[in-house]
Amino acid sequence: MASVKLIFFSAAAEATGFSEQQVISIDTAAVRKNLNEKFPQLGKLNYAIAVNHKLVNANFILSDGDIVAILPPFSGG
Repeated sequence: MASVKLIFFSAAAEATGFSEQQVISIDTAAVRKNLNEKFPQLGKLNYAIAVNHKLVNANFILSDGDIVAILPPFSGG
């Protein structure tokens, strides 16, 4: 288990009521599962996860001190 810092952006921050949160987790799959259960509105977003400024698509094992960003869908123009 690792102590990691979650950072929520935009709609993800609105859905959770947090901009940052410290959690203990083993991997990004567990982070996603716990967040979706705790914050159902967040689970409705098709959000991406980045670990230490790199997008991760597959499950990623976390280490102490990692920074996990919760990134809601972005629109550009």
